[in-house]
Amino acid sequence: MDIKRRDFFKKFGSKTAAVAAGVAAPALVHLDLLSDGLTALSKDLNNKLGLVSAEVKEQIQLLHNRLDGAALTMSYQQLQLYFIFLLLVLSFAIDAGMTAIWLV
Repeated sequence: MDIKRRDFFKKFGSKTAAVAAGVAAPALVHLDLLSDGLTALSKDLNNKLGLVSAEVKEQIQLLHNRLDGAALTMSYQQLQLYFIFLLLVLSFAIDAGMTAIWLV
């Protein structure tokens, strides 16, 4: 009984080793092919990410330029309002002076 058990495990071990060796070689080939595929996919994704990053950077730059233009326009309009207010105050001062001279 003991010998039969040893023979069983010996045969089982050798068959298992043969099956493992038979499965390991194609698995390594598939793993190598999978590694190449993943490398190609990684390069492709990096290229696409680089393109998207460049596009986003360009869009942000355009937005920045538009905001700068809007800020410049607002500053110019504010300066115009100050100048109009100054002319209005000057007009009232001249009007008050002429009225004071006419009354005196």
